[in-house]
Amino acid sequence: MYSWRITKYDPAKRNPDGSYGEPKEWTSFSDVGESVDEGTYLQTEENYLQTIKAFMNELDITEVYVGALEENSHGNNVQNGAIDFLKIWQGKKISAKEAMKLARLTLREKLWCKLIVPEQFFVHFGYDYHLYIGAYKDCPQARKKAEMSGLYVENFRSPYL
Repeated sequence: MYSWRITKYDPAKRNPDGSYGEPKEWTSFSDVGESVDEGTYLQTEENYLQTIKAFMNELDITEVYVGALEENSHGNNVQNGAIDFLKIWQGKKISAKEAMKLARLTLREKLWCKLIVPEQFFVHFGYDYHLYIGAYKDCPQARKKAEMSGLYVENFRSPYL
């Protein structure tokens, strides 16, 4: 299986241990208004979502399974019209459109999930705005689309496997 780490972080600026060397870099939705403006955040979030879509499109995937699902422990209510948390559960098959809603909520730290198609595809969300995507075959067009949006694509095994 191919596996990539996809981030907004330039690999050339990583420390030898793999951590990111820019101390002022924003790392989460909670940084909006402090170290990142809303417009920049929203554009970056959209780049991540479009990257997930690009991989799904290249692999002809229209549905995924929810491989893991946790509501944020800070008491954020996910039932705000974007998705009814009670109707989504681990193991449920969902459409690409629903997957994008879950991905957006995960990037905004409202919940955490994994999206999978067994033996074919996965999306894992990590700390500090890291995205891990795996596929049963190489996806050069999706990787190129991600890079053209300003994201960095590195060969990398997901720590969430």
